[in-house]
Order: sequence, then C-alpha cells, then structure tokens
Amino acid sequence: ISTGVSYTHRIRAMLLAAQVVHYLGQDFAGLEEPLNPVVSGGEEQPPGWLANADYWYNKEEAYQAVALDALMDFEVKYWMMVESSKDQNFWGPAEST
Repeated sequence: ISTGVSYTHRIRAMLLAAQVVHYLGQDFAGLEEPLNPVVSGGEEQPPGWLANADYWYNKEEAYQAVALDALMDFEVKYWMMVESSKDQNFWGPAEST
C-alpha cells in the first residue's frame, strides 16, 4: 500500500470480504480462520480471510461499488431497526386498511 487511494481500495475490499455472504449468485465464506497471522515453524501464515479480500481487491471498481452501496443500504436499515427497537410499537403489526 503506497498511496491513500490504494489504502482506501484495500480497506473497501476487506470490508466486503468480512460482510458479504451472497452476491450476484455467488456465495462467499465468512471470515476464514486464522483471523490473525500465525507463526509456525518459523514461517508466518497469513490470515485465512485475505484470499476473499484479494478477490474483492482485484474486481472492477463498478463491481465493488454496487456491492458496497447495497451493504451500506443494509447497514442503514439494520441500525434504524436496532435504534427503533426501544419503541415498543415499532415491532407491533399494523392494522389492516
């Protein structure tokens, strides 16, 4: 990582690798173990999830952007529901009209 743009691109790929389970008919594994680098026999084994981050990193920007937009929409809805869960009427069914 040598520039701010490459850093942003890498972080976006890691975010998608951590949160996307299904996209455009493809299933993705969650964060595969080991989650952190592991040293064994004097050699360092990289985190298991880096392969999924590399997949996203090497995809076209438009492909990433669409996935990231969908992820952000989901996050907004998720946190709205979490914040609204304090309201006892939020989860209640509405009457039929």
